[in-house]
Amino acid sequence: MRVIKAKHINKFINQVLLKINCDKFTAYSVSKSLTDASLRGIDSHGIRLLEHYLNSFINGRKNRKPKFKFNRNFPAFISMDADHASGITAGMKAINYASKYAKKYGICGISVFNSSHPGALSTITLEAIKHDLICIGVANADNLILSPGGKKSYFGTNPISIVAPREKKSPFCLDMATSSIPWNKLLILKKNNELLEDGIAADAKGNNTNDPNKAKTLISIGSYKGYVLASAIEMLCSIMTGMPFGKNIDKMFDAPINKKRKLAQFYILLRVDNVITKRQFINNLKKIIDYRSRLGLSCVVGAQVLLLPENADEIELLAKLCRDIGLDYLVVKPYSQHLSSETTRYEMIDYRDYSFLEEKLEMLSTSKFRVIYRSNTMKKLSEPKQEYEKCYSTPFVWSYIMADGSVYGCSAYLLDDRFNYGNINSNTFEEIWTGSLREESYRYIANKLDISDCRRNCRMDECNKYLSNIIDNKVQHVNFI
Repeated sequence: MRVIKAKHINKFINQVLLKINCDKFTAYSVSKSLTDASLRGIDSHGIRLLEHYLNSFINGRKNRKPKFKFNRNFPAFISMDADHASGITAGMKAINYASKYAKKYGICGISVFNSSHPGALSTITLEAIKHDLICIGVANADNLILSPGGKKSYFGTNPISIVAPREKKSPFCLDMATSSIPWNKLLILKKNNELLEDGIAADAKGNNTNDPNKAKTLISIGSYKGYVLASAIEMLCSIMTGMPFGKNIDKMFDAPINKKRKLAQFYILLRVDNVITKRQFINNLKKIIDYRSRLGLSCVVGAQVLLLPENADEIELLAKLCRDIGLDYLVVKPYSQHLSSETTRYEMIDYRDYSFLEEKLEMLSTSKFRVIYRSNTMKKLSEPKQEYEKCYSTPFVWSYIMADGSVYGCSAYLLDDRFNYGNINSNTFEEIWTGSLREESYRYIANKLDISDCRRNCRMDECNKYLSNIIDNKVQHVNFI
């Protein structure tokens, strides 16, 4: 059996969606949701749905390039017109938009309408973990839950998901349908010719059935309790947004593939402050400055921070703290997606949304304290891919020495033997720099290395631009001497 890595599947789905002219965020969100769901064993909402999703985009049910509209009805309540986007895309956009208000006010609710199937709801609510927020999310769905004591369905399998961050542990995550199983799970059992357990589904007469081929409705969890929970979710989604509800919702697979489904979602975001950790951080900085002062040391003390959506509204405060404590500088850096990273949660950050910070932070600089905002590095992330086709800098300009003494030529390929020059515990740096391993690495980089996946804001980018222009005779060589 051939094993394909999840990151390759995710990349493939992303590229397919881009190929049919989905925008970048749609491609990112859908590919992430399908891949993550399958990785977590939720195959009912995983990559098996790709074909259906593609058809829904191509045939016009879902908008490939949605134009989201937000309305702040109250300071901490927002309504969002999803413009018939994928429910996954709409949900993720809603979470990330509302998070800044949850940070500000401690709580924020957002209702989403003109949406579509949200996939595994937890792949959306887990977006809140990036912002260190608790999230409660619900969505409406096909009317497939049997009315208790009845023969027909009315409310949908309306899912609910609750997530919460935990310090140094995986987040708490609840994700469940209000039916015994989701309908997509039943379809998998049907395809595999597997029988259903008792209390899962009912036939056309409302009687329990173990045959997935005869199943017409699903039984709610806890009988009437699950049914009432589904109705409450319908109230939060459909009633609050004016979207269809109950039996008026078009079914995912039965409705014409070009017909908009007009589904809805609702999220509540709650702020969680890790006060102890922040206090410890500040106290540690104060201790360092006090130590430098007491010993009369002349060393420079500074701090660096990675600018992320969840801390953007605190960067200015951090800079003031660093200045008042007595640090010499604060560097504000962008996130850069590593080639070997197992997560892609931050790869779609648009740092143009935070350009206003640069001027604010510059005003905090003094003769003794400087804020260094890496604006040029951030701009590169929104620029087209590099024009040069080869890395001319490695292995000439840069090297990394690991804790075990190993010397590598590029930070993107640490632990990759093709970039290992040797070990300073065995040889001098001069011997390593002039040795055969570095020469072999040079030949590989010059002739075989594919830089298409390299980071756009790589440290060597400017060097490569300059060297590329010289090699291609675009500029006259500069005599540095």
